[in-house]
Amino acid sequence: MEKRVQKALQQAEFLKKQSDSIPWKLDEPWTQYHHAQDTEGETWQPSRGAYTSTQAHLTDVTGLALHSWNIDFMLPFSESWMGAALADLNKLLSQLPSVATTATVINFQECIPGGLITISQQEWVRERFYMTDLGASTWASEA
Repeated sequence: MEKRVQKALQQAEFLKKQSDSIPWKLDEPWTQYHHAQDTEGETWQPSRGAYTSTQAHLTDVTGLALHSWNIDFMLPFSESWMGAALADLNKLLSQLPSVATTATVINFQECIPGGLITISQQEWVRERFYMTDLGASTWASEA
């Protein structure tokens, strides 16, 4: 395993972007895009504007469910196991006592661009969530 970790660290260093190729500066505020499905549910559309109450139904929200998932990007066959894990997450979220009044936030850490594709293609994600990143364009690394 140590050899595999060393290889991953070397690859991360190799894929690190130059500071002038990312749209933000370290330790400075930056308004990041968020993406929502278009009205037909076909494509993710970017926005830097504020969320509106009609988009998020903020007036109805009385609770917050915060989920954090550290995705192990070094596991093989990530697309297949991630699809199964996302199905389990969807099942868990559907069991929340009051979906209509609970704002749900899911943080995925150590996600790679392929993982974002898998996440963004989930019908339940497209129907119920916004996404910040759809690719690595705002990341400090390509992976």
